[in-house]
Amino acid sequence: MKYKLPEYELHSRGDNWFHFRVMGQLNTSIESFSVTYCHDGTMCMTGDMGCLTWQREYFPKKPDYGFPFPGTGIEYFKEKIVRAEELQIVKSWSQKLAIEDVINAAREDRNDVDQKLLRDVYDQLQFFEDDEYGRFKMLDMFYNNPHTIEDEEWCEFGVDYSDIFKMRFEMLKSVSDLIMESVASAGSGE
Repeated sequence: MKYKLPEYELHSRGDNWFHFRVMGQLNTSIESFSVTYCHDGTMCMTGDMGCLTWQREYFPKKPDYGFPFPGTGIEYFKEKIVRAEELQIVKSWSQKLAIEDVINAAREDRNDVDQKLLRDVYDQLQFFEDDEYGRFKMLDMFYNNPHTIEDEEWCEFGVDYSDIFKMRFEMLKSVSDLIMESVASAGSGE
């Protein structure tokens, strides 16, 4: 991830929400965000970095807070995001990553037809747009040329978690302990 996250501190909280601001900048709302726990087990992150919703794992059986803890993997967290709302953008296509994937595929033991197609795709990828239209042009090359490469492979060339999803995931992990400490201290009457 290219963006270095600032450290956040808990600015304020309610019964089911927590508001975070950048460490040392409590009087400004720049780069602030809130995490809200809904009664149906849905969680929502809102604020300057956009919105993201996910489904708590154990709700309503036990109060788990369904949070991406520091050891949580992004693939596991993505499952929760998709479970809550499929329209959230989790993955995106990158021309640079597609070029790397094609190079790596060409290094594998391939037949001559596959090697030729991978070289052709590599030669053309550099001129494709770095957006979904570029991805469709790459997919079109695979679709319209003979090869034995499995669909699951070439359809995923250049696809990875979007930078904004990675950033939101890391932001949430960075504050998970603060939320748990705040909930624990509220429960103990401090």
